Amino acid sequence: MYHVFLLNPLAGNGKFQFGLKEKIEAMAEKENLDYMVHVTTDIGNAREITEHFRPNEDARFYAIGGDGTLNEVVNGVLNRKGRGEIGVIPCGTGDDFIRLFPSKEPFLNLEKQIRGKSIPIDAIHTDYIDGINMCNIGIDAETASDVHRFSRYMPGSFAYSVSLINRLTHKIGIDMTLTIDDQIKLKDRFMLVSLGNGCAYGGGYFAAPKAKADDGLLEITAVRPLTRLRIAALIKGYKAGTHLDDPSYAPYIVYHQGKKVHLQMEDLSRFCIDGEIIEVKEITIEILPKAINFIVPE
Repeated sequence: MYHVFLLNPLAGNGKFQFGLKEKIEAMAEKENLDYMVHVTTDIGNAREITEHFRPNEDARFYAIGGDGTLNEVVNGVLNRKGRGEIGVIPCGTGDDFIRLFPSKEPFLNLEKQIRGKSIPIDAIHTDYIDGINMCNIGIDAETASDVHRFSRYMPGSFAYSVSLINRLTHKIGIDMTLTIDDQIKLKDRFMLVSLGNGCAYGGGYFAAPKAKADDGLLEITAVRPLTRLRIAALIKGYKAGTHLDDPSYAPYIVYHQGKKVHLQMEDLSRFCIDGEIIEVKEITIEILPKAINFIVPE
């Protein structure tokens, strides 16, 4: 099995990556690995390397960066011919996908990574780009689009919160129609809609606290428009992931599980998948069961 380390030198302000290339090379030589360390140079570089690397061979690809780097590697693996396993060494702004697991620490340990076994987990497919963690539209996508204006000065979760406060100065809500599994149709104005394979986004907002990455289902949470005062009162529980079990949230939240969701918006709107932003008027999102072999450090 070939080991490919894809290192994003800019993720999370680049502090964790200082000297990491040399540490990887020393560890790989010690473990007698067939390996390559590639320092990414541009957006899309990690995807390109992953997709075209030795297409007829099995390989392990380690995304060293944030959720955006992981997203690139996921898209590369889903489009390559050979079998690819995916690991993540988290050093980004949010590192939200690994919040599905009990601790971040094992993912930072190089030896545990290379000795870890892969497990089959689901992925997310859309008309434009695939993903592994979370999709959202509405105020959350607008917030994610702006967050890098603040993340260079403060930690990821706090930067997201500051970006959210900034978005609250704008008009809130999108007129849209959600169709779930070609059966359930919701036509309304929503402040935000999240669709999760993972449980969190935005540096620790647990929008999908019931998510399991191997159950073949999307966690769908739609939030109706709220006053700014009501948002201030409810945001703490939404971030903590208690909103689905707290009856005080029930008037404002529509929750479903499903395998496929079609979104139709009245106007062109920003849509976010794993931190990547696109503009759409309609989009279909569906789960890809057991499409990814994900490395769990041990």
